[in-house]
Amino acid sequence: MNRRELLVSLAAAGFVLTDSASVAVEAGVRGAKIARGEAGKVLSASQAAFVEVVSDLIIPRTTTPGASDVGVVGFIDHMQAEFATPEARTKFLRGLDELMQRAATELRRDLVAASKAKRLQFVAKLDAEAYATSERTFFRDLKSSVVAAYCSSEAGATQLLEYLPVPGGFKPSIAVTGATRNYAT
Repeated sequence: MNRRELLVSLAAAGFVLTDSASVAVEAGVRGAKIARGEAGKVLSASQAAFVEVVSDLIIPRTTTPGASDVGVVGFIDHMQAEFATPEARTKFLRGLDELMQRAATELRRDLVAASKAKRLQFVAKLDAEAYATSERTFFRDLKSSVVAAYCSSEAGATQLLEYLPVPGGFKPSIAVTGATRNYAT
């Protein structure tokens, strides 16, 4: 299953966004891109680099732009700075620091400095653990934020989702097939 099929199936299955991610989608806010190696409003330079690596593994560049191409890190940083409560922001940063420490311990180096194969293996392990339980985990929340940020971008809304500024008349019943795309609006 490729990224596009995964995102379409998540949306078709009634995928529910986390609180901060749903606010982002409703607000339609786009964070500024954080240049590689720079800190954001909330994220330190090392945290931003970590989120960029993880988000690019969640949504890599294929025939459509990847997560870092559309500014996912800046979007997440902006959402944490402008919309998260202080408690939620602290919880997010604590979860991110714990994830970074776990990566450093398990990989014996920073995730950003690890080989692409080691990065992919680590994130795949996090993903498997996160979805092996029904409990919310930080990785699930981070992944949800990455997907929401990507789908809120111009590329996500126009290349992944179907964007129709005026979708037309009401059709109470339409046939849904494997090729049917979800609407961004």
